[in-house]
Amino acid sequence: ERIMRVHLLVIDPQVDFMDQPGSALQVPGATKDMQRLTKLIARVGHNLDDVHVTLDSHQWIHVAHPGMWVNAKGEHPKINLGINHKQVYSHDPFSLRLLRIVFPGQDQC
Repeated sequence: ERIMRVHLLVIDPQVDFMDQPGSALQVPGATKDMQRLTKLIARVGHNLDDVHVTLDSHQWIHVAHPGMWVNAKGEHPKINLGINHKQVYSHDPFSLRLLRIVFPGQDQC
């Protein structure tokens, strides 16, 4: 019996990241990476105990959206702008404020 298990983790193999026409967020070399991954699985797949695939999704309520961050004036960061370290430290996660409203007086919020 094998003691070690072999798992393959594939991170965000989405069409939008492929470096081909029509892809929204092209990553150089991504298409060739997927071709190499396909060959790897064909060659050693019988030795894999499991394959895990992540998918990047951005729901409406997501930490990557400006609406989830607010400064002391109640302002959200501007959309599509680079965020520097000063902006990160000047905005709190809006979700924490929501938690404080839902669970008033809770120190862990």
